[in-house]
Amino acid sequence: MSGFTLVRHGLYAVAADPRYEDRLEVSEVTSDQAYRVRAAGGTVFADRQAAEAVLAAAPRGHFSNVRINGAEVFVPAPPKGTML
Repeated sequence: MSGFTLVRHGLYAVAADPRYEDRLEVSEVTSDQAYRVRAAGGTVFADRQAAEAVLAAAPRGHFSNVRINGAEVFVPAPPKGTML
């Protein structure tokens, strides 16, 4: 495996439970998937603990149309004050 990323929670992505529409979970990714995550604007973490630390901080952002294991990749919002 190559790393970990944040994706839309599986209870929404797979079961369409609306209570989980904006929730995230950590997903393990291969090196090929990691490339797709980065290309979509998502973040790849070296270990699960780093991904869970960001998850616990309730990050702001949106979901990409790129899917990993059936769930949309989370794309974090740029830091405040960052010009696009």
